[in-house]
Amino acid sequence: RNKYNRAMKISLIHPSRGRADKGLETRDIWLSMSGYENVNHVISIDFDDPEFNKYQSLFWGDAPRSSVCMGHNKSVVEATNNAILSNDDKPRGDILVYLSDDFKCPDNWGNLILKEFEGVTEPMLLKVDDCLQKFDVPVLTIPIMNRALYERLGYFFHPEYKSMFVDEDLYWTAKKLGA
Repeated sequence: RNKYNRAMKISLIHPSRGRADKGLETRDIWLSMSGYENVNHVISIDFDDPEFNKYQSLFWGDAPRSSVCMGHNKSVVEATNNAILSNDDKPRGDILVYLSDDFKCPDNWGNLILKEFEGVTEPMLLKVDDCLQKFDVPVLTIPIMNRALYERLGYFFHPEYKSMFVDEDLYWTAKKLGA
């Protein structure tokens, strides 16, 4: 039984391009290992993606497991930010998790995240171990933030970036804010 606030929603924000099968596999793994039922998945794809039709066949009509955000994105940063702003019937969560096709998750990750954010109302960013680099490196390959930080920043990733260094910028910006 989940002892944390069941009303808190976690949103997996998942930009993906050219890897529809991998995107589906990643989504299924993360949802099955969450240990928490109030999780929604938002996949953000591009209209010009060469696998657009495959994404359509895999993700459209798969509610409540996924909602799809489509855009004319020029970068992963734009796709990520647009997924949070997407105007569909599924509100984005109290906790926003950047989901990449290339990262795995621990079992019960949803409850582990809820434990970290329990009772927190001020802006907060959670750094997790990506199992690729030392934990003290000032980079966020899998950033997790609460709604309060998102609203304070006005974005998930700073829109001036395309991809490289956006995670370092987020780390230092959040540190400056004490988040």
